Amino acid sequence: MNILVLTLIVAHLGLATWAFMWSFRMNSRSMLVAGTLSAVSTLAIAPEITGPIHPLLLITDTAIAGLTIAMVVTIRNTLRDATARLTALHGSLTVADEHRVKVARLHDTIVGLVTRCDLAKLRLEDAARIVVTEARGALGASRGSVWLLENGDETLRCVHLDSDDPTANATSVGLELEAAAYPRYFEAIASGRAVAAADARNDPRTSEFTDGYLRPLGIMSMLDAAVRRSDGVAGVACIEHCGEQRTWEPAEIAFLGEIGDLLGALMARESAVLARNALIVGLAKLADYRDTDTGEHLERIGVCSRLIATAAREDFDEIDDDWISRLEVASSLHDIGKVGIPDDVLLKPGPLTPSERSIMERHTVIGADTIIEIQRCYADDPLLAMGLQITLEHHERWDGKGYPCGLEGEQICLSARIVAVADVYDALTSKRVYKEAMPHERACEIIARESTGQFDPRVVEAFLAASDLIRHARFGASTPAGQSLAA
Repeated sequence: MNILVLTLIVAHLGLATWAFMWSFRMNSRSMLVAGTLSAVSTLAIAPEITGPIHPLLLITDTAIAGLTIAMVVTIRNTLRDATARLTALHGSLTVADEHRVKVARLHDTIVGLVTRCDLAKLRLEDAARIVVTEARGALGASRGSVWLLENGDETLRCVHLDSDDPTANATSVGLELEAAAYPRYFEAIASGRAVAAADARNDPRTSEFTDGYLRPLGIMSMLDAAVRRSDGVAGVACIEHCGEQRTWEPAEIAFLGEIGDLLGALMARESAVLARNALIVGLAKLADYRDTDTGEHLERIGVCSRLIATAAREDFDEIDDDWISRLEVASSLHDIGKVGIPDDVLLKPGPLTPSERSIMERHTVIGADTIIEIQRCYADDPLLAMGLQITLEHHERWDGKGYPCGLEGEQICLSARIVAVADVYDALTSKRVYKEAMPHERACEIIARESTGQFDPRVVEAFLAASDLIRHARFGASTPAGQSLAA
């Protein structure tokens, strides 16, 4: 018996079985052919088992075996790579979904605080307790506190601490710290903005407190925001995260900044209207974080709307200083309904399908519903009334071909007609993943061409009259002599 032939027969049977298994698993014709060749090779060399094997047959048989092995290994590696790519894709989709849920949670918290009609009527300590507790819960943090400046801004006094330790909560209220001795608090107070520390134990602003404060409490990451009043910074709102390091997202930093502004308004007792305004702007900015990198889009829309309204003042009796001031704030609400649009539609980097377009158009109604909910507490508020009109109607067209109601001409409120022009101008002159930013002059040409079509012709005239000021506000170009950006 030829031991070499017997060995080859056994090897080919194994290879054939292996190849057939992968051919069925991968639905691969190539593997089916390889398995068939190995099986045929077994039949070809079987008669040689009792005698010497011909050299040419041995070479051919060995080549077939090598080919089979190579094909199986290649198919297996391809499957392994595809599995790795699918795993990575699933991970990225999971991260995106988690981000969407997180932004939605922050949005719901803002809406909930807006609709707390009694918030501005409470004592500061009670209002701070509600606001900090809600903020901590929305951010999923371990601790939240509010510290106010006293004694000529030299000390910080704890107004409220919210944590899972009732004893710490009770004993911390009234605690005083030297403001200058706490760099992270001092930085937030000095800058008037939010300050994030992902690795608090090694951050130079906080590392000196690692052994005496951070490590005993298990604190790993911190986020602080200035409590701002109209006359300056009054303190700091603090969020602390325990267990593991946490990188704070832009939407979370913006959220705590708006919470700080609300606390400042409540502290100063500057009226329920000011506290509500701080939350409304924060609500709009959170919605804006869904599809833009920063909240600058909202500021640009507000400034552009103000400049158009100022230029149109002589043509419309309803426009006065108060009306223009309301418009600049209310314009920020125009797209708050986008927080209710799915990511795969809102963030799609190309043209929308008809069904996707229908979903996107719902953002006007979603936004209007949100404002109506807030109006239950502020039924006669003119700012909310204007914001509701803008949110619902800023995609209507002068020729009646817009949405959601198909209004035309002066059926569309003036504030929405102005914001419509400002919104389109900002979209044209902004870079997107699917297009480059358009020059100011080209954007003006497109808007002028849509006069009597998409836009109110008198509003377009006002836009063109304020064109140089708008360009300055948008791009920092030289302002024409004798003119000012001030309202």
